[in-house]
Amino acid sequence: MPVRILIIDDDLDLLEYFDAMLSAAGYEVLCEPSAESALKRIFADAPDLLLIDYHLPDLDGLSLLRTVRKRGLTVPAIMLTVNTDQNIAVQCFRNGANDFVTKPADADYIQLIIRRTLARYSIDLKNALLRMLPFVQHRDKCEKQCACGLEDALKEAREALKLAGTDID
Repeated sequence: MPVRILIIDDDLDLLEYFDAMLSAAGYEVLCEPSAESALKRIFADAPDLLLIDYHLPDLDGLSLLRTVRKRGLTVPAIMLTVNTDQNIAVQCFRNGANDFVTKPADADYIQLIIRRTLARYSIDLKNALLRMLPFVQHRDKCEKQCACGLEDALKEAREALKLAGTDID
């Protein structure tokens, strides 16, 4: 299953460029031109990574990121902007951005940042799972066969880790 990336940018030419470039690299690409449509898409399609333009017409990218984080989603997010102001970068990181890229950006550089962000996220996921494993217990009625769904959840978590390039076995 390919990694699903949602790109949020009001520049339709840039969306088309990113779509072609990232699709050719093997990613599943979703595109939205506004924060409002992106919010609906984030919760409907559960992307694995967000590329968010800082300057959007309806809601700025930072506000979009804040909304996503307030709703409890930890999906990795990379902010994109033509603005090189360090204060904006700091605000983005403080509000949950995993990385910050100034536009225009070289295709190889964007792909490097995406791979690095996904790798860091998978390591964080692996570490969280490893910290939780000692506390995972079956319900009392699961003596001979799992009836609570824990076995399935652990299997799915292991598969997700393998897809992310890590394994806990």
